[in-house]
Order: sequence, then C-alpha cells, then structure tokens
Amino acid sequence: MDRYIDRVLAAGTTNDFYMVANNRTMMRPAFRALLDDVRAPRGVIEAPIPPGATSLWIGPAGTVTPLHHDSTNILFCQIYGRKRFELIAPTETALLAEPYGFYSPIDLDRRAEAAHPAVRALLVKDVVVGPGDCLFLPAGWWHRVTSLDVSISFSLLGFPRPNSFDWYRPGGR
Repeated sequence: MDRYIDRVLAAGTTNDFYMVANNRTMMRPAFRALLDDVRAPRGVIEAPIPPGATSLWIGPAGTVTPLHHDSTNILFCQIYGRKRFELIAPTETALLAEPYGFYSPIDLDRRAEAAHPAVRALLVKDVVVGPGDCLFLPAGWWHRVTSLDVSISFSLLGFPRPNSFDWYRPGGR
C-alpha cells in the first residue's frame, strides 16, 4: 500500500492508478480495522457497519468514474481531496437511449453537439465535495465523478431499510 500511495502522489493528473470500489477492499482483514474509525450517522447507517456495505476509492487528480447510475442509495463521503459530481435526475430519459448496463454512452462534455435535442437539454447539476463532506446519492440518479485532487473517498450502503431497487435497471449489452 505504501508503494501504491507513493505512486498516486507522484502521478500528477491521470486516470491510470485509480483504486476503484469494485475490489471489495474493506472485506480484507488488513483494511477492515479502518471501519473502527468510521462514525456513521446513528439511525441512518447500520451499526456495526458491515464491511460489504462499504466502498473505498483512492486515486490521483484526474480519475474519472464514467456517467452511470446505481441501483442502491449511497452515502458518499469525501475524506481527502475534492471530487466533482455531475448529477442527472433519473427522469432525464434521454440517458436511457442506449445504456450499457448501468453506464450511459452520452459524452457530457459534448452534449451541446448531440443530435438528439433531449441530450442537448439535459439538466446537469454540479457539486464539488471536499474533505468532511458527504453526499447522498439516491438510487437511479446518474452521475459522473472526477477527482480534482489526489483523493480518498468512502461510501456507505448499509441503510437499515431495504436498499436495492429493481425499478430502475436499464437493459445492457
């Protein structure tokens, strides 16, 4: 881990060294001890926090999670650095045109040039989160996430109520 962090710190702006949440980091015994330091809002997140209901991201500035949505609610917490969220409501049906599973092929940077008027008219809300900020992402909300700095982020999915929704699952290829 020391070598990885050194590499992230020296990387500059790149998407090459992004430790994404899909690696189930918090399930590993060496990382599980970090959960002892997490103080989730009482009544909002289950206690004790289930390791499988968490995600950890670490990476340099410039890391990008492409435009996608999740089928669970997420409490996203920024620990170090800043991230920019570009948020789009699930009611923006232009994003359903040709999804690839939970991902949209729409290029947010070029939507003004899109052929379809609904894509050009997408309402995108920008939010920047910094250290100590948390952002609640409801299931179905589309988002692209870009690290503005070296970044460490953590999310919680362990809500005490059911947190998996099948109502918003576009087809995939």
